[in-house]
Amino acid sequence: MAGALFGAIVLSRELKRIALVKPQGCPVWCFPIGEVEGQDGTVAAISVVDKQTGVNIRGKISEDFVEAEFPAGSGTQCRLYMAYDVPDGTMQPAPESAIEQASWHPVEEIVNLPPDTSAEEQPVMPFVQGLKQWIARNHELRVKGDEKFGWNLIYAKDRWIGIKPQMVLRNHLQGNQSFPTSTKRVP
Repeated sequence: MAGALFGAIVLSRELKRIALVKPQGCPVWCFPIGEVEGQDGTVAAISVVDKQTGVNIRGKISEDFVEAEFPAGSGTQCRLYMAYDVPDGTMQPAPESAIEQASWHPVEEIVNLPPDTSAEEQPVMPFVQGLKQWIARNHELRVKGDEKFGWNLIYAKDRWIGIKPQMVLRNHLQGNQSFPTSTKRVP
C-alpha cells in the first residue's frame, strides 16, 4: 500500500486498557499511526508502535486489521493491525517520534464514545466500530447488566470490560452482527 499509513490498536493483557498517543501540538489522543519508509504491513506497524510508544508488540500482533481513511477526508488509507495480550507497562516515545505523550487508557473510554462523535474531535472514531467487531469475533462475550450505573460489562477473554447497553441493544435490533447472537446475560 504505497503512501499508506500503518499502526496498531494495542490492547493490554486483560483487554482493559488500550495504548494511545498524543502527537506534539495536538490536543487529542489517537492510535499509534505513521508511515515507515520501505516497510509495509505488520512490519511497519511494529516499527511505528515501538517508535511512538516504546512498546514492543512483536509476537503480539495479528494479521487482523481495521482500515479507514485517516485523517478523515484526506484520501489516505490507514491500516491498524490488532495487537493484544500486551503487557501494559510504562511507555516511552522515542525523542524523534514527534509524540508528546503515550499512555494506557481504559478500553471502555474508546468503545463507548458516542456514535455521532466526529473524527476531528476524536481521531480514533474511524476505527472504533472495527475494534468492537474484532472483540466480538475473537473473544467469547457475555453481558452482565448494571442498572445502577447504566452500563453493561462484557466478558472478553476471561475478563470484564465496560460497555453501554444501548450499543448491544441497537446492534441486535438492527441485525448487526458486531455482537454475536450467542451473547447471553449473566446474573
